[in-house]
Amino acid sequence: MAVCLKPAGFHTTKPKRLYGLAQFIIRQGGLKELMGRETARAREELLALYGIGQETADTILLYGLGKLSFVIDEYTKRLVLKHKLSRVYTYDYLKQLFEKGLPKSIKIYQDFHALIIIEQKGRTSSKMERI
Repeated sequence: MAVCLKPAGFHTTKPKRLYGLAQFIIRQGGLKELMGRETARAREELLALYGIGQETADTILLYGLGKLSFVIDEYTKRLVLKHKLSRVYTYDYLKQLFEKGLPKSIKIYQDFHALIIIEQKGRTSSKMERI
């Protein structure tokens, strides 16, 4: 199995994590079954899996299962810091901040998160071009 995956680092752990996630999805009856679950329950179950943290769980929920769960990643944290949107930078606090501040729409959550990444990557590549 590990031969089929070419991760950047984590050569032994990434395949285990992906295999564990795939087994979990199959045991639950497939993606449709997971999509029908309450978001909080699905998130708890994902977080209980080996190697699945908050960011990965929320990414799976938002993009894979189409659930309202805003993703907090390094790009989001940098945006919050840059624009002084908060003095608190914990995952849970920022997740709550974005989820309270945005309309309850999967498309808006996805698009907003994508725009944060684009804005932050653009900022980084502009800096790199000047060097």
